[in-house]
Amino acid sequence: MRLRRTIAGALALCLVVAGVVAFARPGDNHLVGVLDAMTYPSVAPGSTKASGADPANPARGVAAPKGRQAKAKAPVPERASGHLKAVPVPRKDSTRPGRTVTYSLEIEQGLGADARAVARTVQSVLTDRRGWETEDHVRFVHVSPRRQAAGADVDIRITLASPALTDRLCAPLRTMSKLDCYQRGRAVLNYRNWEHGIPAYDGDLAGYRAYLINHEVGHGLGYGHARCHTKGTPAQVMIQQTISLQGCTPWPWPTRPRS
Repeated sequence: MRLRRTIAGALALCLVVAGVVAFARPGDNHLVGVLDAMTYPSVAPGSTKASGADPANPARGVAAPKGRQAKAKAPVPERASGHLKAVPVPRKDSTRPGRTVTYSLEIEQGLGADARAVARTVQSVLTDRRGWETEDHVRFVHVSPRRQAAGADVDIRITLASPALTDRLCAPLRTMSKLDCYQRGRAVLNYRNWEHGIPAYDGDLAGYRAYLINHEVGHGLGYGHARCHTKGTPAQVMIQQTISLQGCTPWPWPTRPRS
């Protein structure tokens, strides 16, 4: 009987492990599955005392750097209208040579975001000399709302959405209202992250926003996730920096920093 119980228990454990492996499929962008969650110490639901990183949002609960007072973050709506509006980009496309990649910008209505400021940021990041145009030899071309309405094709739709709409657009990936994703041609940027940033980029919200854009657009260009190979060096942009820098230091651009 004891031998039978041992064998039965081993079989049950194998089934659980097989289920976990099947659930956490490689290649799922920003899917925080069972295996990812198990790697982070948890904090009690609703608790503000950190015993490590929250498995749903490992950046939460990290103490502020010594000598700095944590600033109160402006509240971000959990949900807004659910309706996306195409936004024009005021600046001209770059003139760099390379493969043309078309993009659009959409913002969920009711967020309270400054559409023109968001558009300037997106265009500036995409055409920055440290960005994908240099690294991947592409040229980003904005598709205006009028051309979209006329049926023009778009390669990558950059979408700024509330946490609730982010979850819907990213499904079946589990963003849990805290992460971002690339799904079905959309680079979905969670407005909570856009406004609040993460502790690793404390004091550099512009840098973190550049990371968000470059990381999700990188998926649209065909790049998968990377890992930190040498601790203490600038992180590759395809590392899931919102979850963990893995020992690297923050770096929001596809090209490597100049020494």
